[in-house]
Amino acid sequence: MIRCAQFYIGRNSSPVKSGDCNGSQECSIKIENGEASFKDIAEAIHRELGFDGAVQTWTIEEAVQEWGQQAAHFAFGSNSRIRSDKARNVLGWIPSYSSVLDWLRT
Repeated sequence: MIRCAQFYIGRNSSPVKSGDCNGSQECSIKIENGEASFKDIAEAIHRELGFDGAVQTWTIEEAVQEWGQQAAHFAFGSNSRIRSDKARNVLGWIPSYSSVLDWLRT
């Protein structure tokens, strides 16, 4: 989280030019480093917190029962792929960790 804040603080001192945003006045810049599935992230958190047993896998129906319709469908549908090309190439952002899984292990 601290690294995300540093990125956005740095972004304010290094504004993105409209030419960097495919002609748009504003653009969305993502920060990421590698890819990990929700399952991989859950397993890393489970392991780092020292929980016994295995990570549970839920069907959408089980998630709806536990969290309700809206929250379950949002959670199950929010695993979007993002790229940090603009953050790296336009703003010169360099990630601190090689992946989210490495970050969770620290």
